[in-house]
Amino acid sequence: MTASATYVERRDDEGYWVTGTRVSLDSVVYRFLEGLSPESIQADCFPALTLEQVYGAITYYLHNRAEVNPLPPAGGRGVRTVPRARPRRIP
Repeated sequence: MTASATYVERRDDEGYWVTGTRVSLDSVVYRFLEGLSPESIQADCFPALTLEQVYGAITYYLHNRAEVNPLPPAGGRGVRTVPRARPRRIP
């Protein structure tokens, strides 16, 4: 028997979140769709997440894409997007 973990939870009308965190699923998925690797997402964007959580969130998205698609429907109400700057490394 293999261990199973729940990496994503739905919070009422708030959407999907990485379980036990304040990181939304769509914020991880946006970085993934931008071309960032799971390792970069974890190290550069969400260091509070484990690499396992990032992979789990991406896997959940890929398996449930139609249900949790973060892209807003045309002409409809969808996920609010906020422009973000690329993280800068401080020497």
